[in-house]
Amino acid sequence: MFLIVVSHFAVHSPFEFSGTRMSLNQIYTQITVLGNVGVNVFVLISSTFLFRRGYEHYSPKRVFPLWRAMLFYSIIFYAIFVLTETIPFSTKDFIKSLFPISFETWWFGTTYIILFLFYPFLNILIDRLDKRYYILLLAVVFIIWCIVPTLTGQSLKSNDIIWFVCLYFLAGFLEKQQNRTNRKPSYYFLRALLFYVLYCISIIAIDFASMTIPALKDRVLYFSDKQRLIILPLSVYLFLGFRNMKEFYSPTLNQISRSMFGVYLISEYPTMREYIWSVWNPVLKYTETNVFILFAVGYCALVFILCSVAEMMRLHTIEVIMFRLFDRFENAAIHTMSKFLKRHM
Repeated sequence: MFLIVVSHFAVHSPFEFSGTRMSLNQIYTQITVLGNVGVNVFVLISSTFLFRRGYEHYSPKRVFPLWRAMLFYSIIFYAIFVLTETIPFSTKDFIKSLFPISFETWWFGTTYIILFLFYPFLNILIDRLDKRYYILLLAVVFIIWCIVPTLTGQSLKSNDIIWFVCLYFLAGFLEKQQNRTNRKPSYYFLRALLFYVLYCISIIAIDFASMTIPALKDRVLYFSDKQRLIILPLSVYLFLGFRNMKEFYSPTLNQISRSMFGVYLISEYPTMREYIWSVWNPVLKYTETNVFILFAVGYCALVFILCSVAEMMRLHTIEVIMFRLFDRFENAAIHTMSKFLKRHM
């Protein structure tokens, strides 16, 4: 999540670097665009736990906490920004605020919920694939939606949900082959570092090439896409490194981790995003100074902490109230669905 926040700082802040030569500050804003590593790792983690859960104990009710969080922030932010006359009221936008999943207020939230609804069927498919066909499936999937896009820049009809399903297949394979991917964490972290160095080299190389070929300026972050060949192995090695660390239990860390989805929802609400990275961002004043990187890291940490605290407060107050309000409706929906399935199966 912190990688995502740092990446949003670099991508959404309206920096204006002067001069014709590359500066260290400008390079920093480019090599920290690692949000898609965070996305890939998040999906790999979630997919691993969903795969371990199997399909026998599938319950769509687990989607509701995510829906309640998205509904709350969608309505509250829209109300605040309308009442403060930051944005004008419109019936269309008001309706959108009531249905944040359908209108994709947050692309990741919508895509993740769709993946969650499909995961038991993906588990059934994975369980019925033998190793040979599983490897063939992964080869076809990643040639089409990773290697070809990296070499050509074409998405080949790919979209976010297709990519999340690809990562789900990969997570399932890594879980089934855990005895073969059970090396020391340092083994994977060093390889993750290698791919990060390659990522930095690609950015710097394109930066310097763009000085003589201006058309390349728009291609500096070409390899930062979540489906690129550098970002994918970087994500996988980072994931495997942490997966193979010695297990431990920390109630404090678990409480903080519960707030990570809220950090994303708060910082990525469209109007809030503009305010955080453009209007309120004090680091913009120091773009050409020696303290820019220090202030950038500090501001990202501040945003991360404040959003996390706000979400933890919501979880212990508003979420409790919303759970009581919607629990009967949610149970009724699940009960109706179960009756329908039993009747037609």
